[in-house]
Amino acid sequence: MEGFARVHDLLSQLLTELLQKTEPGDGQKAGVVIPDSGLTLVRTNISIAVATTTTIVEATAAQTINIYGLFLYNGNTAGNVTVRDSTPTTIDGIFQFPANFGFLWALRANTWKALAVGTALEIVTSGAGQVSGHVWTTKG
Repeated sequence: MEGFARVHDLLSQLLTELLQKTEPGDGQKAGVVIPDSGLTLVRTNISIAVATTTTIVEATAAQTINIYGLFLYNGNTAGNVTVRDSTPTTIDGIFQFPANFGFLWALRANTWKALAVGTALEIVTSGAGQVSGHVWTTKG
């Protein structure tokens, strides 16, 4: 799985370097402006070390968070991972991660998922091991 994570990181770096950079907020990497919508695509790092609910992208009133890509990697402890909005509504089921397992919604031009208006993006983990990754989102 280490090779998968490394290839993902290299592709992410290349994409960021090739596309128009913008000024990101805290914990976020430079993004790109999506031509059709004018919204900024932003990569946010994910690093969760305990079983908890973690807000990954903060809610903004009257705006929708759109997910364009998601990469998660579970460390040496098996556990469940749930991606949800802050209502809380589960976005795509509960992922049962074995130890040293990765998951990818490949970065693409169309959104994978759109959250409810005015809600945050959260990840709920049940295992005590490290869960890491990135998510690419827009708000608007």
